Amino acid sequence: MLPSTLIKDETSKSLSFFHEQKEGITFGLELTKAIKTIAFESKSNVRINLHSSAECTYHDMIIFQWKGTYVRPHKHLKKVETCHMIEGTQEYILQNETGKIISNEKLSANGNVIYRINNGVYHTSFILSDFVIFHESKIGPFVQKDDSVYLESSPVGESITESDEYMMRLYGNLGIS
Repeated sequence: MLPSTLIKDETSKSLSFFHEQKEGITFGLELTKAIKTIAFESKSNVRINLHSSAECTYHDMIIFQWKGTYVRPHKHLKKVETCHMIEGTQEYILQNETGKIISNEKLSANGNVIYRINNGVYHTSFILSDFVIFHESKIGPFVQKDDSVYLESSPVGESITESDEYMMRLYGNLGIS
């Protein structure tokens, strides 16, 4: 059952909720169970925003993503992003302007737990477990058109085959298993 404190974001492209604002918000087992229930029932990725709107000056998001999710390589010109793993394993891949891999880092709830990406760095992630749950934080507000600059050599993501092939090639270039 969806906690009464979650309000669906009808303007989002993905299944997203804002958390009703109170003096403080705790993320624990109840919200972890809720996000998993929503994701498993809807068979889609889910984001729970701990902030009240896209206009807020600081954004905290709890994100559930399924393996195979394509996150188009992008950078934020003025925003630093921090990822804190809650469940699962994913590989963060950083690229330069030409798409060449400049570094990568495996994150998991029981390994490297937190990863900070500076502004101006192209990044994507490759989910290694069946799904991941992570906390992402960055400054707001979210300005849909100008929030991210996408790596031109990466597929837009309209073709699942094209984006899957791109990510498999990118992950294969890491030389790890």
